[in-house]
Amino acid sequence: MSRSVEVLLGEIVIAIDLLRRYTAGMDYDAFRTNVEKQDSVVRRLEVIGEAVKGIPSEVRAAYPEVPWRDIAGARDVLLHEYFRVDLARAWNMVQKDLPVLEVQVHRMLAELGASGG
Repeated sequence: MSRSVEVLLGEIVIAIDLLRRYTAGMDYDAFRTNVEKQDSVVRRLEVIGEAVKGIPSEVRAAYPEVPWRDIAGARDVLLHEYFRVDLARAWNMVQKDLPVLEVQVHRMLAELGASGG
């Protein structure tokens, strides 16, 4: 695996860990009324989306179960249409989508690392 893919996957793992910390003990109502948490969450979702966009297409193609396009698309909406951020969508990504992504990224790191990358 190229070092850059390893770094990008590592950035995703770090961002997911930070998102977990940022939202620990919160429910959606607390999130939607806390602008600092919203800003932190949106930023980390942008980081994840940017990292996904940097992963080469051949690597993404080897893992079709990962919703690459959805993740990158969410990043585009968050970055380019910031004033239209759908807080419910961001919250659902953190609570439902990212735990699944985290498992997949860890598996990718293990598999790609074992193959000598």
